[in-house]
Amino acid sequence: MFLDRYANLIQGLARDVTALGSSPFYGYIWLLFLAVDPRVSLDLLLTFALLMAISYAIKALWFKPRPDHVEGVVHDNVLEQVDASSFPSAHSARAAAMAWIVIGAVEAGPALASIVILGALATGGSRVVLRRHSVGDVLGGFAIGVVAAVAVEILGP
Repeated sequence: MFLDRYANLIQGLARDVTALGSSPFYGYIWLLFLAVDPRVSLDLLLTFALLMAISYAIKALWFKPRPDHVEGVVHDNVLEQVDASSFPSAHSARAAAMAWIVIGAVEAGPALASIVILGALATGGSRVVLRRHSVGDVLGGFAIGVVAAVAVEILGP
C-alpha cells in the first residue's frame, strides 16, 4: 500500500510542517513584524497571549487524552495534564491566528493568501498525522485562533 511504503517520509514531513504552528515559529513571525510594522507585532503578541490563555484554560478544565495516549498514565499535576490534553490543538490555533493576521497585514492577494491558508491547514493536518490530535481538536484550535485574532483586531489598541 502507498501509505505503508512512504510512512517514514510522511511522518518526517508532518514533523517538519507541524513547526509552522510552533511557538518559536510564531516568535519569528512576531520579530519580523516588529521590524516592519510594530502595530502588527503587537496584534500578534496580544493574540498569542489570548489564544494560549483560552487553550490552556480549556485543557486545564477538561482533559481529553491524545490519540497516542498510553492507558494507565497518571498525571501528577495540572501542568502535566494540560500538556497531555488533546483539545484544543494549540499548534492549529497559532497557525490560524498567524494566517488571519498576516493575510490582513500584508493585504495579501489571492496567491499569497492561498499559500498562507494552505500552511495553516497543513499544520492542522500534520497534528492529526502525528497522532497528537483528532480532527475535532484541530478544528477547535482553528476556531480559537481566529476568534482570538478577531477579538484583538476589534478590541485591541
